[in-house]
Amino acid sequence: MYQLPFDQLLGYRDVLIEVPAWWFQAALAWLGVIGLLLWLFGRRLLQPGLGLLGLGVGALATLAAANTFGLENVTYWVIGGALGGALVLGMLLWRLVLALTVTAAVMIAAPWGVIAFNGWSTPSIGEPIVTAMTEIRKVVTGGGDNAESGAKDGSDQEESAAQTSEPEGTSSESASSGESPSENEAGDGGDAQAEGEAESEGENSGKIPASISEPLQTARETVAENWNTWWWEDLSAKQRQSLLGACIGGGVMAFLLGLALPSFMASLVTAMLGA
Repeated sequence: MYQLPFDQLLGYRDVLIEVPAWWFQAALAWLGVIGLLLWLFGRRLLQPGLGLLGLGVGALATLAAANTFGLENVTYWVIGGALGGALVLGMLLWRLVLALTVTAAVMIAAPWGVIAFNGWSTPSIGEPIVTAMTEIRKVVTGGGDNAESGAKDGSDQEESAAQTSEPEGTSSESASSGESPSENEAGDGGDAQAEGEAESEGENSGKIPASISEPLQTARETVAENWNTWWWEDLSAKQRQSLLGACIGGGVMAFLLGLALPSFMASLVTAMLGA
């Protein structure tokens, strides 16, 4: 299975550190402009956007089918699939897609609205996530304890190299007088060790470093534990029923309104997304 080259990604940390701060501010401003456009004109852009989405989905699906079944004239099949996907999502099924999108958004937002309205407690899932991101940020930027340990490891390696260089020098002197073992055996041993290190580095190059995987694993376990504790211990049975009712009832109502009033619901969804 393919794994992301995290070593290469971490190699870009120096570039990210040197990026000017105003670049990120400009990116946030650009996102704000996009949000404003969606808020004002999102209803008019939703149906063409679904058509473009169908264009890409249809092309990719047709290309995969052509490669799977060995069809000829792949280009014509891809063009036909792209046009068919755009027609289906942009014209025929756009109301259904809109209704499903609104349903998903309302089913997620409705329980949190009930919690905020009644002032109930919320699960503490933010702190472990922030802690994990802080630890990963230290790894990426090379700061904190990781930098100190890296410097310590580097100094230890230099000392060990300096210590091992002296016996090598003495052995070379003794080799000139004929007292040391043969140089061919030493060379073969060094080559075998170098090949073994290269193979181990190649095997570990695509794996997630422990300094990144451990904080993520800890955060996942902590979030799951806090969520289960909040759901089964902090909330009463009546509160759980209220949240489930808001989720299911809001989803059903949103689905029906999405089918009956597509223009209004499109305006509502894009306005929420833009905000």
